[in-house]
Amino acid sequence: AEVPIRFYKDRSGRVSHHKRRGWFSPWQAAWINLKVMFVYTPSFFLMFPGVVSFLLGLLLLVAVLVRGQIFFLTIHGMLLGITLTILGYSAMQMAILSRIVYDFDPQGTAKYKKFFSYNNGVILGALLSLTGLAILSEFVLTYIKSGFFLKEISRFALLGLLMVIVGFQTFTFTLVFQMIINRNRGISSKK
Repeated sequence: AEVPIRFYKDRSGRVSHHKRRGWFSPWQAAWINLKVMFVYTPSFFLMFPGVVSFLLGLLLLVAVLVRGQIFFLTIHGMLLGITLTILGYSAMQMAILSRIVYDFDPQGTAKYKKFFSYNNGVILGALLSLTGLAILSEFVLTYIKSGFFLKEISRFALLGLLMVIVGFQTFTFTLVFQMIINRNRGISSKK
């Protein structure tokens, strides 16, 4: 069935849509659309690339850690793996935070709340950081004994650094996640 649509006239001075004004106008309209997409749903460009980057980084990291030098994979491959892992992990965390800020999907937010509890996040962050520090302790002792000079970088020291960074990221992510959840709970109770 057809439903008649009535268009109301705009109030004076209000522009209902983008009016074309010169060659720059379409670019300006596109920029406005991108801004809306990035500000209100950034998870669409963060989650999938984040997962891919994280997994690829871990794959590179493990390949160099286990095998040492494989083809072109040297310590530089491991550094690339660490970088991809950290970027991917950050992107995934930002995607999750962006999903819960606006709470467009209450069931998804409930799942995140269960999985990313304060206790889980703090314990995981502490375990990762402490394990990383334990791995780094041998490197630090060797570094001090050698007169603060090393000819090469230890692969395990790089793994320790990664674990400390990811542990700290997990801890701070947990705090921000809990702040947003508590703020959203306060907003929904006021309604």
